Amino acid sequence: MSDKFRIIRKALPGFGLDPSTLVMRRVLPENWHGDLHFKIAVGEKSYVARFIAERRSKEDATPFTNLADEVIREQMRYIDHLNNQGIPFMRRVKPQSGEAFVVVEDDKGIKRRCVLFEWLDGIHITAQTMETAFRMGEVARRYHDASYGFHSEVLPRKIHTAGYREVLDSLRAERDAHSLNKRDRARLNKYLDLAAAMIEQAHRDPSERDQLIICSDLNANNVLWDEATGGVSGIIDFDHISISDRVQDLTWLMKWYSRTVGIESHEVSSGLSHALMYGYRAHELLSDDDYARFPALLWLSGCLNRKFVTRTKKLLQNDQHGLQDHLDKYTKRGIKLTGLAEGLQFIQS
Repeated sequence: MSDKFRIIRKALPGFGLDPSTLVMRRVLPENWHGDLHFKIAVGEKSYVARFIAERRSKEDATPFTNLADEVIREQMRYIDHLNNQGIPFMRRVKPQSGEAFVVVEDDKGIKRRCVLFEWLDGIHITAQTMETAFRMGEVARRYHDASYGFHSEVLPRKIHTAGYREVLDSLRAERDAHSLNKRDRARLNKYLDLAAAMIEQAHRDPSERDQLIICSDLNANNVLWDEATGGVSGIIDFDHISISDRVQDLTWLMKWYSRTVGIESHEVSSGLSHALMYGYRAHELLSDDDYARFPALLWLSGCLNRKFVTRTKKLLQNDQHGLQDHLDKYTKRGIKLTGLAEGLQFIQS
């Protein structure tokens, strides 16, 4: 019996399920956090089981990154709230103990918190159309509206501009640690100065009006579509549930659902971003100041993201000859992304 099969069998009785009928359907892809993730069947029903280690990151010890027990409890409570509001989120199987998860120990002695959800069928759509962008806008509006009436003192507040400032500081420190020729240093400084200006343009002090509990990772890999109806059949990510503001989340949605080729592509369409905001009925809620933030937030979402930062640091350390082409690539991407915001304030449903 494999280690993975054993840990699932240990967890199932805590959910009132018979482990003797367990069938392993699929080991789902791992991510940076190292959670164990499986599609299983018990009896005649399919489920997705996720096993979360107590420490998911050696670099970041925050309760949100490592999903402290109290954060998971609050996320599960919010999932129940979404289901009660008719949002097509994963429907969880509740442990018999009344706790939010079942704790088991793997063969290496690592304690893991298991959460179990009913399996959702559907397909991923990564190259968007006017129809899918519009429908995602409708779903996002329902999702955000469902946030009202749910109060939490536990979920962390995500202020993306604070994170971008930390990233920018780390890039400046990396730059200063290496000897660059005059041309490369000037080019990198220009890019980093632009990033600093974008952060200032995008940042706003948090306000009660903007606080919404949202899943800030509704990218195409976390959304399922029903092939028959063409609608969203499920949202399958929970570990990014946090408190953010509407404009920040809409920025990410515009970036993700304006892609015309696929999730890894830099090709985007302003027509798709307009369709998403039309479906969202953004004009009912957004102010002129909200619209003014979008160009900078869009630029930051794609031009100061993890991939850019990781690649920039590697080039500074190992291959400075590639730095100019790298910065040119992301400069062009920034122009495309900021273009997604043009004319948004004139969209009416």
